Amino acid sequence: MDDNTVAVIAILMPVLIVLVVRLTGRRKDGGASAADQQQMVTLTETARRMERRIESLEMLLDTEVPGWRTRSGVR
Repeated sequence: MDDNTVAVIAILMPVLIVLVVRLTGRRKDGGASAADQQQMVTLTETARRMERRIESLEMLLDTEVPGWRTRSGVR
């Protein structure tokens, strides 16, 4: 083996070991807790409501202020 190969192996081995340890640890933990899962559901619902509101506001602006997207830099 040349020096470059040894250097690459020396760098990659600890990274691979850390990845294996972390992935194994996650499986033992059982993933996200019930509280984390509920928070994700709540955040997803909030994001969907915000997205609908933004779409409504954009439709209103398209009607009331034609060309607002080009003036504000929004495409």
